[in-house]
Amino acid sequence: MIPAAPAARLPAKNSIQRTALRAAADAEMTVTGKITGYDPGGNDQHGVAALVVSNGRPIRLSFASVRNAEAALRWFTADGMPLATGIDALTLLSTGNSGWRPADRWLREQYQQVQGSVVNPNNLKGAMALNGLAVMVWLRNANKNILISETHPKVLYFHLSEVKYDYAAKQKAMNSHLAQWIGLGANTANDHEWDAVLSCYAVLEGMSGRWSMDLHQLPPTDGESLVQPGGPSHYYWPVLNEKRTIDERPDLGSPWVDVC
Repeated sequence: MIPAAPAARLPAKNSIQRTALRAAADAEMTVTGKITGYDPGGNDQHGVAALVVSNGRPIRLSFASVRNAEAALRWFTADGMPLATGIDALTLLSTGNSGWRPADRWLREQYQQVQGSVVNPNNLKGAMALNGLAVMVWLRNANKNILISETHPKVLYFHLSEVKYDYAAKQKAMNSHLAQWIGLGANTANDHEWDAVLSCYAVLEGMSGRWSMDLHQLPPTDGESLVQPGGPSHYYWPVLNEKRTIDERPDLGSPWVDVC
């Protein structure tokens, strides 16, 4: 007689938590290099940022406002190509009505309090419509393996802080939030720099596996196709109802290093 197999035992809750934390820690260990962020504005209002990461830990953050997209590219590549870039502009296009994409529709539905920040793509113009794609295409041509993620700092700030984005009135508080989330000083001088820094953070969270959603993976509706003018890109986003602070990161045994 063949003995019955022992009943399966579910792991304890704290065992699951430890496994999840270790998985996140392992993912963090694979992220080493420079992550850049870009917020295309008008002349002299292009926000750029660079977050240097070692084994998943941010160790240096810099940011600036530059003249135009060409100046942004020079700034990004002055000391070598970035590992990844977050861009506050469209990196995926739709052929459907008004250019609305699955990500746009999802954001407007989930964040109705700030849905006005998710603009009809056909209404976008100037630097947002042109310079973001220009920078994406240039970086992809220079390095076909670069990871690129679209970002939306205004809606993302609302998700993370539960406060509406208002840099002019809340500059100090918003800079303080950045410093808390990244673990480095972030005394930005304007909203373009702030958006660029948050774009770096979004990419790091996505690459590290802490943000498991990718809004560019949402399926298209009937009657639309999705077009990738600069090749594949992500749109990293935190899980709904998940808000993460610096203290919740897995402890890898080394302190944050602020060398700003």
